[in-house]
Amino acid sequence: MVSIQLDNIIIFYGIISGLFATIIMTLIQIIAWTKLHTEGILEWHENVKLLSKINKKTNYSTQYSFIFHFIHGSLGGIGFAIVLETLNLQQYSLIIGLIGGLLFMGIILKIHKKITNLDPIRHPLGYKPFLVSLISHIIYGLTLGYFYSIII
Repeated sequence: MVSIQLDNIIIFYGIISGLFATIIMTLIQIIAWTKLHTEGILEWHENVKLLSKINKKTNYSTQYSFIFHFIHGSLGGIGFAIVLETLNLQQYSLIIGLIGGLLFMGIILKIHKKITNLDPIRHPLGYKPFLVSLISHIIYGLTLGYFYSIII
């Protein structure tokens, strides 16, 4: 069995990088939200629907979904840091970040219809929600990789 020893600081850097990348991603999504509303931002819509399933008595607005959004971004940052540090791939942080952002996008495409009953590819709002999600996840991944590389 391989034992992996990670310093707490690496986890901390992962969290901070994930939060920063999520902030940048969210700013892009807020611009799109002004035109597409919650249904047009795939992961925000998923989060609102998940919260509504947890507590059916409350009608959750988009702002509550930010809690999940930032938790997911932070966890992504931790996973990113673990991958880079355990595989010694720090010099490839931008590429690994981009791959991570695209993996998140893949997860969203896989689960979106199950959670929201809307197909992200044949979305009632057209191609825009897919495009916003793709662009924002690319930006998340690249920001994550870049920011982590400058703070580590």
